[in-house]
Amino acid sequence: MKIKDTLISIFPDNKLPVIFLFFLLMWFGILTLTGTLFSGYHFIDDHGIFKESQDVAHTTILREANIFKRNLTASTMRFRPFYWFHRRMMLAVLGTDFTALSIYIGFLAVFTSFFLFLFMRKTGFSTLESVLFVCLTLLGEQAAVWWMLGTGETLGMLLFSLALLFMALSVFSNRKKILSNVLFVIFTILASWTKESFILMIPALIFLKLWLTYQKEEKPSCSSCLRGENIVISVVLLLVCIVELIHILRNVGTTGVVYAGYEGFTVTKFLKILIQMTMSTHGWVILIQLVLIGIVYYVKSKKHKITALLTPLHTLLWPVILAGLIVVPQVALYMKSGIQERYLLPGAIGYTFLMVVLLRYVRLNTLLSRELKWKAKEKRPQLVVLILLIIVALLQLRVTRYTAIGFARDGQHTNAWLHSIQQNTQPQDLVLVITRMKKHYEASISLKTYMDFKMKRKNTLFSPVTLDIKPSKHIFWKQLNNDFYSRFPGFRLQDPGDRDCVQTIIIFPGLEKRFLDFSAPWFKPAQFKRYTNDGGYVSYYKKRNLLSTGVLHRTHPRDGVCLLRSCSY
Repeated sequence: MKIKDTLISIFPDNKLPVIFLFFLLMWFGILTLTGTLFSGYHFIDDHGIFKESQDVAHTTILREANIFKRNLTASTMRFRPFYWFHRRMMLAVLGTDFTALSIYIGFLAVFTSFFLFLFMRKTGFSTLESVLFVCLTLLGEQAAVWWMLGTGETLGMLLFSLALLFMALSVFSNRKKILSNVLFVIFTILASWTKESFILMIPALIFLKLWLTYQKEEKPSCSSCLRGENIVISVVLLLVCIVELIHILRNVGTTGVVYAGYEGFTVTKFLKILIQMTMSTHGWVILIQLVLIGIVYYVKSKKHKITALLTPLHTLLWPVILAGLIVVPQVALYMKSGIQERYLLPGAIGYTFLMVVLLRYVRLNTLLSRELKWKAKEKRPQLVVLILLIIVALLQLRVTRYTAIGFARDGQHTNAWLHSIQQNTQPQDLVLVITRMKKHYEASISLKTYMDFKMKRKNTLFSPVTLDIKPSKHIFWKQLNNDFYSRFPGFRLQDPGDRDCVQTIIIFPGLEKRFLDFSAPWFKPAQFKRYTNDGGYVSYYKKRNLLSTGVLHRTHPRDGVCLLRSCSY
């Protein structure tokens, strides 16, 4: 009851239980009806779960503290110390139960939505506006973070929503302001330790706090919001931001990952990614809103001479600057990789928050019609903007549905393939995997990990059907090429003695025709039972009456000799 009383005192809104139930039903409705909640193992990101779960099975607090300290200061490829801490603790509790992990991530979506809603309500937005903000921000392509199990944005958004909430409480609540400020700083720092993109949100958070303080003042001025606690918090967070960026630039690096990182600024790439992000988040709606506001303001001020009663247009400069502080750094960060799906978070907030701010601006100015006894048609601008944002939210929901269904189907196809492999092979069978180094690099790692840990099929060879790693000076491609052969025992299809020992051939999507063309002189499909599914995954299992025993001998593929010898049938 104490927690409930505290919530009521801070948020005197009897709709809170209904709102929480709404988000609970919304997210678990999406996850259940689309099938993502029970889609099982996926090749992207999930393979680390087996190794990490095994590593934390008998861990201690002291060991985890040391690992966290090492991740915080080490010169690794990524700077995500709190992400790894949370992931290890999650696996220590839930293990490799993928349904339980998906349910847990679903609850993170619910609480993130609820905390963002509370932030909006505390800063003066209506219930409808607050719900719209949550839906516009978290639905769409970016909703993938709520069914993928390995993204940093999932935890980052939860911590970021808490940072926003305690920021609002520190400004608008008269209770425990010091505690709210401390928690605001703590959750901001923790969010920055989940993924690098949240570090770039720190300047925007500082600006937002100053703006909210400015709004609260009876006689607002820039000097009034730059004093006391705001100065201390701003300095602390800026120092944190600068130190983290220096650590990344000097120790971690920004070019070690081929698909992400920062390798310089070009206007063409920046504009391309900006347009991509604007279209993915429906940011173009902001232009329509601004045009409508301009028309309404012009007509009202000219016809009724009530400029003094209208909220000055220059007050919209604050949210526009805030949007720029959020969007510009995120676009610059993803100029190399492109910005889609989970990468849209947290940057999408720059667009969605401005959309809802403009909706509120129209609503507050439309209410003047009551005072001046204008006709009901004066409320039409508010309805137009509101309906426009509702349509955008529904479009985002539609994108969420299709993206989730695609993810679930991929999981179903993957797990059906894995089940087929397990049912048709024995632990001692020699399995050949036809893959591509670049396109299926992570999927190959994921397949091998699953076969090692879950199936106990460790007698596996990997053969890239084409050398799709083009000669490049980029260090990542060189590392990828070397890492592929160090991870996977190689196989030469041109060695007759080697291929005769293979009992199972499993082929990634799109490679079966290439494999059959290349192996036509020696591969006899009639000796194998073929499996395939709608996902394009293919397997060939040698018929058991053709199998015999053999002795396996391995050498490194670059030694240029046969890997298998003494096969007798």
